[in-house]
Amino acid sequence: ALYPYQHTCVKWLWGLHCEKMGGILADEMGLGKTVQIAAYLAVLHHSGVLQRMKVQNTSLGAASPMRTGGVLIVCPATLIHQWRQELNLWYPPLRVCIMHQLQREERKEAIETASSQQGVLITSYETMRIASEELLKGNWVIVILDEGQKIRNPHANVTIAAKRFSTPHRIILSGSPIQNKLEELWSLFDFVCPGRLGTLPVFLEEFANPIESGSLVGSGETRVQAAYQCAMALRELTQPCILRRTKAECMDVLKLPHKSEQVLFCNLTPEQYQVYIHFLQTEQVRRARTATSDRKAIGAVFFSINILRKLCNHPDLLLLNAAPEACPPDMWAHEKSGKMKVLAEIMKLWHRDKHRALIFVQTIQMLEVLQLWMNKIGYTHLRIDGTTPVKKRLKMIDEFNANNDLFCMLLTTRVGGVGLNIIGADRVLIFDPDWNPMTDVQARERAWRIGQKRDVAVYRLVCTGTVEEKIYQRQVYKHFLAQKVLNDPRQRQFFKWNDLADLFEIPPAPPDFKKSDMLALKAKYKGVFAKLKHDDYGDLEVETTEVMKSISDLPMKSVHMTNKARAPARQGNQSGNNNKQAFIYNLVSILINLH
Repeated sequence: ALYPYQHTCVKWLWGLHCEKMGGILADEMGLGKTVQIAAYLAVLHHSGVLQRMKVQNTSLGAASPMRTGGVLIVCPATLIHQWRQELNLWYPPLRVCIMHQLQREERKEAIETASSQQGVLITSYETMRIASEELLKGNWVIVILDEGQKIRNPHANVTIAAKRFSTPHRIILSGSPIQNKLEELWSLFDFVCPGRLGTLPVFLEEFANPIESGSLVGSGETRVQAAYQCAMALRELTQPCILRRTKAECMDVLKLPHKSEQVLFCNLTPEQYQVYIHFLQTEQVRRARTATSDRKAIGAVFFSINILRKLCNHPDLLLLNAAPEACPPDMWAHEKSGKMKVLAEIMKLWHRDKHRALIFVQTIQMLEVLQLWMNKIGYTHLRIDGTTPVKKRLKMIDEFNANNDLFCMLLTTRVGGVGLNIIGADRVLIFDPDWNPMTDVQARERAWRIGQKRDVAVYRLVCTGTVEEKIYQRQVYKHFLAQKVLNDPRQRQFFKWNDLADLFEIPPAPPDFKKSDMLALKAKYKGVFAKLKHDDYGDLEVETTEVMKSISDLPMKSVHMTNKARAPARQGNQSGNNNKQAFIYNLVSILINLH
């Protein structure tokens, strides 16, 4: 049976249907968005509404007749079989097809079957992008995007492909629909309600720019007032098309167990510290410190940051392609990594107390290092990353949830951190931070969901004073900008304005560091640094353009100094505008949090 808040969602979706509007179901992760959509489609099919719905497929020509059609669901590849499982469980009469094949004929057959029989076709974002012309030949009366934040970039090919379908009945599911800025809100609304927020240039000029400008500390009376008016108008425009509930609001019916979160700041080991310091003194980092805003220079920054992130995880990651004689006998020893030493102690306690864990890592390389260590210790575990066949992923998750003898599951954040229900675990550890704060938020919610019976604890490991801590600080700041959860506008002053050079500051020395014992390390890694290439970004499972944009958003020294010089001149206006700014923050909080 559905919970009362899920009944409310089905009624809300029916209201959008009657108005021939789309909408964003933005419930917090773990509240059952898939189940609510399954219930909605069951209602439409059981009542015959779905079978009678018609759409004019304008991609076939303006004169094409109105025809019946099917439902298209687009989701991350990992979730395809989970969607089929949930639809078959909740409403077996609905015909469900999957389009994730490489052969064109098989794709064509799946499209034809779902479209002609008023069934459901489930496909991935990548397949939709590749086979968009084939999909457009089918008739789709409803299009649903699960994890719809995938189309937050209005200029991405996948976004453009998604917006070509003719139906007005478009639904986005996303527990984190707005991740960084208001432009993303426009992109999502341009899918569910095209034209409601105007064109992108008009939206930026009339809404995004005034709101962001008026939210800055020290903004003048005119800007604050303009931001207030724009936020009010934007809220009024978007509120009917967004539904969001949080776990806190639904706790009286869900009765979920307690969840706690902790950040564990780890010291670098002496070896990590020496290599980290030595790399900061190289020509690569010197160029990165003085980088301009052009893409080639930003690429140099990306390269340097990637090397430093590898060093934070394990120094031997730099020796992957080294000659055998350059590899030490204790290659991959966990004692050489500060975070692995902390992880080893934590896992020992969890194993003793019969807890079960999810470990999220950014790269396959580091995943293999952790797996090598776990095999040596004897911890039973499963592993899911981008190389795991899609068909096997759901089976592995079901196996982990059902088998208490499996102690741990290793996952890459981008593959395992979206949409999955892994309630067999009650401990979650994020080994290294992502540039996008919502990626880590998605990952940490895999265990604290409907069906969880044990208290959940979430830990994230961050190397003190390193680029990892800088990334984490920017996560906090970006999350603050996106969520706007300030009650006191003076809280903005808590955050430091970081510029590009701050990413390359020298971290504090570890407590047991002895300079005299570390001279040999400098010679060992000197040759490695010389062989590193600027296109060696490793195997980070990230959207490169997103990371490049994050780096390019960092102010250069000249921008930083200019703003610091201007700040005193605005201080006189700040106190008088605090109340109005607080009100704007609260308004945008409602808007961005989608309450």
